[in-house]
Amino acid sequence: MDVFLIWLFVIVVFLTLYTIILIRRSPKGFHLEIKLTIIFFLLVLIPSITLTLFVSGLLTQGVEMSFMPEIEGSLASSIQAIKHQLESRGHEFMDAINYQPEINKQKMMEHNISFLGHYQVSKKTIQELNSVTTREYPDPQLNYNLVHMILDGEISSTFITQDDRHYCQVYRPLPDSTISVVGFNVDRQVIAAKNKVSESLKIYTSLSLVKKSVLEGRFIWALATLFIITLVLIAIYSARKLSRGISMPIRKLAFGMQRVAEGDFSSKVEVEAKDEIKILVDSFNKMRHDLQASQERLVQVERLAAWRDVARRVSHEIKNSLTPIQISLFRLKSKMSQPEQNAHAELVRSIEEELESLRRISDEFSQFARMPGINKERININDIITNLIPILEGGSKPIKIETELDASVPGIMLDRDNIKRALNNLIKNSIEASKVGGKIIIKTTPVPDPDKTVKITIQDFGEGMDQEILEKIFEPYFTTKRRGMGLGLSIVRRIIEDHDGDISIHSSRGKGTAVIILF
Repeated sequence: MDVFLIWLFVIVVFLTLYTIILIRRSPKGFHLEIKLTIIFFLLVLIPSITLTLFVSGLLTQGVEMSFMPEIEGSLASSIQAIKHQLESRGHEFMDAINYQPEINKQKMMEHNISFLGHYQVSKKTIQELNSVTTREYPDPQLNYNLVHMILDGEISSTFITQDDRHYCQVYRPLPDSTISVVGFNVDRQVIAAKNKVSESLKIYTSLSLVKKSVLEGRFIWALATLFIITLVLIAIYSARKLSRGISMPIRKLAFGMQRVAEGDFSSKVEVEAKDEIKILVDSFNKMRHDLQASQERLVQVERLAAWRDVARRVSHEIKNSLTPIQISLFRLKSKMSQPEQNAHAELVRSIEEELESLRRISDEFSQFARMPGINKERININDIITNLIPILEGGSKPIKIETELDASVPGIMLDRDNIKRALNNLIKNSIEASKVGGKIIIKTTPVPDPDKTVKITIQDFGEGMDQEILEKIFEPYFTTKRRGMGLGLSIVRRIIEDHDGDISIHSSRGKGTAVIILF
């Protein structure tokens, strides 16, 4: 038990140092791993040490009680008693004949002796002086080593078994280096009893060695120490794994919240978590995404508001300049004679065309600055697309428009004129991006989503766009057309968002462009 207490002290010191290291390495405010580790240590050590002391003490006491020295002595005494009784019979006969070298068989039979022999022992030989046998008896089986052990007093008798018969030979060494050997039959039950006692003694002796190794070698307490150390290691591993499974996600969530508080919505919290922790992390990531989307939308709204204010001012200034120019041009034409008008007709026509172009630009600025109101009604989007196609196919550029309109799409609340205007703009862009003789595919499909019900896809196979252009495609005044103002897609996006819809554009250079709208 002393060894166990020493090891127990070492374990407590180790755990104390381990806890101190955890405290120093843990970030400020994150002490869950420390607390869980201490709780696990207490839950493991207190009951296990108490149980180990009780069980080890009980086992030690049980082993001590099970292996009492008196039992081993009793078994040895029993064997010695049987041996002594048989040897006494031989010695009594030898005393009766008074060491006479010659004896008649009659006296041997009276003492129930089967064999009597006398042997002279020298350094190299064993010489039989005489021997008498009264009944069948096996060879005495004397050899040089046995004889010298008899002379040295190490052996006083042996047992011989032959043909399922048992015999006892009793030896008596004499001063003149002779040995007397008396042999007689032994009852089978006596031999069986002797063998059983001998076997029991051997087993008990073996168990005594186990007892000695268990008690004196502190085997039980060594096992108890190993058991406590194993439990401590399991506790450390379990506490570390459990605490990190909880504290690491929480720590990352805390850092993510700090970044969100600083205005950074771009960093997603990525952790390997399960159950409630995973739900918490997913909820935070969704909140972060929603905040990011709201921030982007707010920025977009602010930018659109600024651009609309600019568009309003530009439209106003253009109109203010156009009116006197048109009046002046009209007066100039009225004062010119017919020959002068004919001479300058081409110049006047160019001026009028440019003025008309400026008027259109002014109108586009005005439309962008002042979006018309929305008057929603339940309509079928397939009807709007079907009505637009004949008008757009009859344009100056021969393009084939194919439709895959799903009849199962539900009706949705839309402003007919605004949506028609947005689709018209998008299809025209696809026509302009397509090659002569190309085609455009327009699809409508129902969407199994609680927030959206209809998906519209406008696919062309024209030039396509790079990623750099896609990132700026919805920005006001950004255009890839030579005569465009860059307001068309901004207006389209505003119309779609005013109807609680989403619009996205996917394109690859040389493969075409797909516009996807969800309502």
